Amino acid sequence: VLSGCLASPHCRQRYSERLPELTELFERLDLASAARAELDLIAPAGRADRRKPADDDYAEHSRRLLLEYIAERPAALRAELQP
Repeated sequence: VLSGCLASPHCRQRYSERLPELTELFERLDLASAARAELDLIAPAGRADRRKPADDDYAEHSRRLLLEYIAERPAALRAELQP
């Protein structure tokens, strides 16, 4: 869907106009806190599950990557929006 929008000059312009607003919303939602709470909630069950498809180190690495993405994405979007 996004690639189709970006192929249209009108849609691409409207998309670009909305990104700053959505970036601010992303930050206001405090997704990092919500993600940490969810990760803390499920981590013990994940460690206890012996049938899991990945080991604990991989799961922890994935959690860190998610939190890094949440922390870094607003600045990355702002940089992309600079003329």
